[in-house]
Amino acid sequence: ELGIKLATGAIVLVVMSVQNYLRFSKAHRYLLILFVPLLFFTIAQTGSRTAFLVPLVSGLIWFFFKIAATRNKFVAVATGVPALALVFLPLVFFALQLSEVMVDRIGKIGGSGDFSPNGRIFLWTRFFSAIQDNLYFGNGLSGFDLLSNRLFGWVESPHNVLLEVMLYTGLIGLTIYLLFILRIVGASYRLFKDNHKLLPALLLPTVMAFTLALQGLSEKTCWLVLAYIVGTFLYNKNRSVKNPIKI
Repeated sequence: ELGIKLATGAIVLVVMSVQNYLRFSKAHRYLLILFVPLLFFTIAQTGSRTAFLVPLVSGLIWFFFKIAATRNKFVAVATGVPALALVFLPLVFFALQLSEVMVDRIGKIGGSGDFSPNGRIFLWTRFFSAIQDNLYFGNGLSGFDLLSNRLFGWVESPHNVLLEVMLYTGLIGLTIYLLFILRIVGASYRLFKDNHKLLPALLLPTVMAFTLALQGLSEKTCWLVLAYIVGTFLYNKNRSVKNPIKI
């Protein structure tokens, strides 16, 4: 959780330096950049594989959004691939060199730890086996607590929002939640394409990390990112309506 927040902070600093949303002077923008290596070093020390993936996935989202939003796909690919390699290959190299914890945890992907009683795959398997009992409408909040106590002897989080929503509200609730997430992705893409705003798109991996690997429903950082994306989209949409482009 700490690693994901640090990765999110690093992304915000980079975008603020590049696009200068706050209209800082050049000296202040360069000062922000100086903190980014420190944040990545700290992320590596947490040993969080999910946090390590957040900036990498941000780069991939930028790459695919760039291709989708550009008419000349060849130029987008030709310029995007070297940019990704130039930024992320050194980061991966230094993270693996500086953090023995990170190297150790990456080496254990898919090992016994992931399938242990404390591992996510074990939790997902146990919870998934109980979904069919109330497939369409779910168990509700109190029903989920009862189900968790029956499976584990205590109230345990699934560490996956999609699974958690389905256990609460069934397929109906999951469908509504997925439509909400898809609209968030669509709003981020529109802001990237129409308004050239990087931050909403690059913050999507933070939402993905909290949704797929943690407890995003109760995590304030996740909802803060979602509120930022929605608010930015509505603000820019209202501005475009009030000030239509004259052709």
